[in-house]
Amino acid sequence: MSVYYTKCGKKFSKSTNAETTGYICETDPNGQLNEKCRMCRFSQVRKNNQGELIYECRAGSKPPNLMNTLEGNFNDMNALRIYSLNLDFCNEIFDYAEADPELVPYKCKDSADCRKVISISSSKNKKGIAAKKKLAEKFFHVAGD
Repeated sequence: MSVYYTKCGKKFSKSTNAETTGYICETDPNGQLNEKCRMCRFSQVRKNNQGELIYECRAGSKPPNLMNTLEGNFNDMNALRIYSLNLDFCNEIFDYAEADPELVPYKCKDSADCRKVISISSSKNKKGIAAKKKLAEKFFHVAGD
């Protein structure tokens, strides 16, 4: 049995050794999400193996990390990675990158510490590198030097 954590910090055990796994959200007898899960924007509706609708959120093998993190080199043509539990922040970055012709955002699987992950690749030229620096300055107040 391995220990996992939901994005809201609920701790549970499951017989798998994956970095991330699904957590079936708690519901009332009418199948409605409990109040805590209803407030969370990470739960998603899906069908289980029996075809029934269930609410699930992704859980990680490490406790939730509340930091917004930017990883990558601003001076090369490799992708940047953004890690965050702030869904609005992730969506804003994704939309910004999608609107820039020099950037291409990708939604990746959640990290082991429960954070959403966005990978942003750039054009393989000076314009692409400049676009990565501009994104870092806008969202992380990092001078891309």
